[in-house]
Amino acid sequence: MKTGRIVSVFSILITTLLYISCSKELDDNQILKITEIQTVNPIEGKAETEVIITGTNFGTDVDKISLFFNETEAEISSITETSITTIVPRGASTGKIKIIKDGKEIEGPEFNYILTPAQLITIAGQVDAGDIVGPIEEASFDAPIGIIKDSQGTIYISDFRNNKIKKIDSDLTSVSILAGSTVGNMVGTGTEAMFKNPRLIVFDTDENIIVSDQGNNQIKKITPEGTVTTIAGTGVAGFDNGLSSVATFRNPMGIVVDNQNNIFVSDFSNNSIRKIQTDGQVITIAGSGAAGDVNGVGTTAQFNNPVDISLDSEGNIYVADYRNHKIKKISPDGTVTTVAGSGIAGDIDGTVNESQFNLPQDVLIASDGTIYIADTINHKIKKISDGMVTTIAGTGESGNLDGEALAATLFNPRELFLDEENGELYITTEYNIRKLILAF
Repeated sequence: MKTGRIVSVFSILITTLLYISCSKELDDNQILKITEIQTVNPIEGKAETEVIITGTNFGTDVDKISLFFNETEAEISSITETSITTIVPRGASTGKIKIIKDGKEIEGPEFNYILTPAQLITIAGQVDAGDIVGPIEEASFDAPIGIIKDSQGTIYISDFRNNKIKKIDSDLTSVSILAGSTVGNMVGTGTEAMFKNPRLIVFDTDENIIVSDQGNNQIKKITPEGTVTTIAGTGVAGFDNGLSSVATFRNPMGIVVDNQNNIFVSDFSNNSIRKIQTDGQVITIAGSGAAGDVNGVGTTAQFNNPVDISLDSEGNIYVADYRNHKIKKISPDGTVTTVAGSGIAGDIDGTVNESQFNLPQDVLIASDGTIYIADTINHKIKKISDGMVTTIAGTGESGNLDGEALAATLFNPRELFLDEENGELYITTEYNIRKLILAF
């Protein structure tokens, strides 16, 4: 009897131990399957810093896991079950590291993002006026104003006082002439064509270049091959709407093209914004023709020498209202409102209502809604974001000093072109082409 009891007790003991052992093994397996971030090294850094994250159950398939630095997705260089190697993405900002795997979010520690300051560099041009093409280090301009960049990386410049449209090749080694020769008014190809103070340039949807030929009071087109034709304007100064062949302008400056190839023009001396429709009709969408500072709808509004304009994705037109020292907006229904500027010439950052500019010539809007401004007489580049105006380049002193943007100098910055993909803002100044590598 005692022997049977001993065997029975022993059996129970063995069964219990086996159960405990299996339970522990199951618990260990469950622990191993939990995805967890354990360490991040380093825990702070600039964009493009390599970071190694250790933990558990990451898997080995890059396509099944996503990694974020404060909601900005990062590229994963390599992955094992217990380690991820990644690169800090541009624009991440300080915040939590997060993994998403199988639809679940796993939060890690806060990563301290160190901002890389903006840098201003000179691409082309000399300290004085000139008209030399060839090697980029020898090239010179005289009041380069309009600037655009095509999908292949070629940069185009309207060389205002030299009456030419020039281009800088994509590898930034040489400058050549696309169209124009001496001052005049002639269509044709390449140097057969003549302009009189070509001011702004912009691409249409076919990468033709649309030019505001200011001195000739006309809008012209240059094909990629360099053939120049007239789109609108008789060549005589005036303020007549109607068919493009009989319509007149008076110092057309700013120009922008929408997705349907409608062309909008800031008619500087007519204090208005005009539209060249795809049917060939020219109409006035805002501005009475008289100089003033009045918000309102359509031709009840007044501007005072509007220079450049920009178009956002919702069809709003932004205007650098030059002599009113303001940035204004025209909604698709023609309503004109003030975006920023008190109307007094000055140099004050701060809220949009208290901010001051001094004869701003260009306004440009990015896809995220950030507005960039060439504050010409203040020798600065400013931006508007979240209702605040801040200086992002220039000290306020005139000059051509490269370096960290807020210590560098600019000489009468006029026009801007934003390369959003690369985070670069191109700037034309009195004699130079500059590039602002935005902070990231």
